[in-house]
Amino acid sequence: MSKALAKKKMGEQLEIVLGVVSGVATAALLSVVAALFKHVILPWYQELRYEGVDLEGVWEFKEKTDSAETIVKLDIKQSAHSLKGTGSVNIDRSDGENNFFGFVVSGFVWEGYVTLNLKSSNRKIVAFSTMLLKVTNGGSRLKGTFAGRHHREDEVRSMGIELSRTHG
Repeated sequence: MSKALAKKKMGEQLEIVLGVVSGVATAALLSVVAALFKHVILPWYQELRYEGVDLEGVWEFKEKTDSAETIVKLDIKQSAHSLKGTGSVNIDRSDGENNFFGFVVSGFVWEGYVTLNLKSSNRKIVAFSTMLLKVTNGGSRLKGTFAGRHHREDEVRSMGIELSRTHG
């Protein structure tokens, strides 16, 4: 094989390698730009334009009956329509049994209604719930229904709930 032919073949191989490397680099750059747009620019713009109710803060529900005292607390962070945060449900029963559940909260607010999904933060306990709430009292209360899977009896239970803003 002549030197000219070997040089030409080496040049073709170099072009192929450079083409592959530039294609991978372009794909990576586009992926970073898309993630930046989705996770930084779009939420910033939505927050800038959002004119709805501000639900960020700590919300609480307390109920005491003859058989138990139930306390539900939610710490909500808001970005435009999107809601995220943490929550807890504490049930102190009169028979001495106490149950505490921590949750990761996600949801959204739309047209004066709030949908929240609560998923157990402890992966050893299968507990999840959903709340559908109406914003009332000028944004100081959330009233609606709390439905969830009972952690031991494996059935869906629901109850009326009215959360009050305690901080925020």
